[in-house]
Amino acid sequence: MGIGVHFEGVKAHNFAFLGYFKKVYGREKPLPKWKFALSGALVDGLHLGGIALKYSKATHGVVLATGFVALCGAVLGSEVAEHRYQLYNMDKQGANLRFIYWWDKVAGNKKR
Repeated sequence: MGIGVHFEGVKAHNFAFLGYFKKVYGREKPLPKWKFALSGALVDGLHLGGIALKYSKATHGVVLATGFVALCGAVLGSEVAEHRYQLYNMDKQGANLRFIYWWDKVAGNKKR
């Protein structure tokens, strides 16, 4: 039994809830919201990080500025994806509740 077989078993167990969401929401792939968020963080972080590196004499300022703007870019990117793919129409509270029920079932927690 190789490590690949073990990894596939762990992956199937840990991500079992994805099959439920694929069935309910009819999506083959995960929503591209994170792609927008990551690209926004990367572009904004590199842009301001480069500017701060050019004009700043303090390396901690460059790191803080890059981190803060990357966070802002990620939030902005996720909002762009929210409106681009009309994710605001999805019942997020219900999806979170189903995930919590699934998590309790997998973790073996008993109902009180």
